[in-house]
Amino acid sequence: MTILLYVFFAGGGCTLNQFLISFNLALCILITLICVHPAVQDANPRSGLAQASMVAAYCTYLITSAVGNHTDGKCNPLHRSPARNGTVIMGAIFTFLAIAYSTSRAATQSRALVGKKRPTGAIALSDEDHTRTDSGVGLVTTQPTRKDTPRYQALLAAVEAGAIPASALDEDEDDEDGTIAGDERDDERTGTRYNYSWFHIIFVMGSMYVGMLLTDWNVVSTRPLPDNPDPNQDVYIGRSETAMWMRVVSSWVCILLYIWSLVAPVFFPDR
Repeated sequence: MTILLYVFFAGGGCTLNQFLISFNLALCILITLICVHPAVQDANPRSGLAQASMVAAYCTYLITSAVGNHTDGKCNPLHRSPARNGTVIMGAIFTFLAIAYSTSRAATQSRALVGKKRPTGAIALSDEDHTRTDSGVGLVTTQPTRKDTPRYQALLAAVEAGAIPASALDEDEDDEDGTIAGDERDDERTGTRYNYSWFHIIFVMGSMYVGMLLTDWNVVSTRPLPDNPDPNQDVYIGRSETAMWMRVVSSWVCILLYIWSLVAPVFFPDR
C-alpha cells in the first residue's frame, strides 16, 4: 500500500504527500520495533507483531484516505473522479460498525468509566488460620470453609449412615459453585460495570463524529465543481483540506495511543 501511495500520490512537487507517507512509514516501523522489544515483551507478553501490523494497516488506510482528499489535482489523481455509490455505501457501513464497536467497548469496558460500587457491609476475613483465646473463649477470625457449614455436615452424616449416596456431596459442591458464579454475574447488586454519565457522553461524541463524517466536516457544496460539472449531482460532499488533516491527525493519535499502551506497563508496572 505504501508503494502505491508513493507511485500515485507522491510525484514531483507533492512535498506534503511525500512527508505524510514517509512519516507514516517511519511510525509503522517504530511500533513494529517497540512491540518486539524485550522490555515490552516482559511487561506485556501478549504484545506482538499481529497487533502492530493491524495498527499499521489501519493508520496506512487513514493516510491513504487523507491524501485521497487532497484538493490539489496534481498530487491527487482521484480529485476529478466522482465517488462510486458502492464505495460510499461500504465505507459508511464499516464506519458505523467501527464506531459502534469502539464506543461500546470504551463505555462498558474501560476501568476509568466503571461505576462506583455500593458498600454491602460485608467484612472480608483472612484465609490464614488465626485464633485468639481470651479467658478460655475461642475467637474465630477465619472465613468458614464449605465443609464447616451445617448443610455439608448434615449431608456427610447422612452419607456415613448410608441414607444417601456419596455423590450427593459432589452435587452440593456444584450447586454452591453455581450460586457463587451467579452472584458474580449479577454486577448490578453492588455496582455497575459502566458509568452512566460517561456511557452516554461517549455515545454522543460517537454520534457527532458520524455526523461530521457524513458532512465531510461541514464542507458541503450544492453546486457542481468546475472540474466535475455534473448537473445531476445536487449535493457534493467532497474533498477538502479539513477532511484530509482530520484523517492525518487521527492516524497520528492512533499510533501514539498504541505506543503508550506498549510502554506504559514498562514505566508503570504497578498500575
